[in-house]
Amino acid sequence: MNDGKTCEILPTDKKEKIIWTHGLQGCLGTLVFTEQKDGKKNATLTHFDTQSISENVNKLKELLSTTPSIKEAEVKQTILVMESGEYVYKGGKDFELKAKRPEAADELIKAIKAELGNDIDIKPVLYPMEYGRGEEKDVGVLIARIPPEGQATYRTWFSSGQLGRTDEERIKKIEE
Repeated sequence: MNDGKTCEILPTDKKEKIIWTHGLQGCLGTLVFTEQKDGKKNATLTHFDTQSISENVNKLKELLSTTPSIKEAEVKQTILVMESGEYVYKGGKDFELKAKRPEAADELIKAIKAELGNDIDIKPVLYPMEYGRGEEKDVGVLIARIPPEGQATYRTWFSSGQLGRTDEERIKKIEE
């Protein structure tokens, strides 16, 4: 917590690399994933409490600027800017999940765009604080698995998905 790391995965690596954090309950988690034409992949992950937003921005900028290949990547994708949310009553039986501190995630998004450009795919993700108070397995976890070849994936305690180019994009690229 209140730190960040970057890992690099080469197509010649023998094993996949995993970058992860836990205890995100109330904190901001940011995962930046990039892929280069030569098959090199980078994953940068930060996890900070919402009171340390300037430290989070500074750490993210430091990590993104110390690896030049991240800026030159063919595919730049911030898959997650995770922030805690709370349910707000809309009327009747309807509730809506709203960010507790949207300005914190906005600062992170601005920092990412300043380092990597505006063409990066940013997906803000809200997670409800009411979802899990420790009784569910893996509450607060964010894990990215990056194999040397093939599709990188992520998993949280409430969702999962692919990172980088999808198989359809890879097929289209080959056909061109």
